Amino acid sequence: MHRICHQVQKLVRAAHRVARLPPPLAGGGAPAPDKPVPAFRQEKGNGKALRCLRILVVEDEPVNQLFLRRLLEKMGHSPRLAGEVSEAMQCLDEERFDLILMDIQLPDMNGLDATRLIRANPPAKQDPDIPIVAVTAFALEVNRDQALAAGMDDHLAKPVEVAALERVIARVCLQGS
Repeated sequence: MHRICHQVQKLVRAAHRVARLPPPLAGGGAPAPDKPVPAFRQEKGNGKALRCLRILVVEDEPVNQLFLRRLLEKMGHSPRLAGEVSEAMQCLDEERFDLILMDIQLPDMNGLDATRLIRANPPAKQDPDIPIVAVTAFALEVNRDQALAAGMDDHLAKPVEVAALERVIARVCLQGS
């Protein structure tokens, strides 16, 4: 019970941090689907331009989906949600993404096997080296090693900390520019 309370407290603190983030664009939300997403935004402080990314979030828990979607939108990115691997594969066939945030425990296939599938047979619209980041409650070093061995590029523990997600995205943004 203590562990559950601790996890809930961490989620609440993270939600408060997300609420304090400035809106990414005029209007305070993600760009309308019919409007183009700006190619770059300025990172505060250092003058480097960071791309606004199209991010596929593969997550089956509705609360986690909502949290990640809002967080990514407030950071200026354009997320699309998939609740299972089969839905994610359909999304990957339909549009190009810059980054995949992949849960490990999913209803139809685990995220490690999904990553192996994407790496072995990348969808036509995707860069074969599309960054895939594990977003999981499995936060031990051995879990990180398993994610990397499966072909993932990084590992984030749940509940996701805003600063950790920003660091991963900045690294992806700067690698792609």
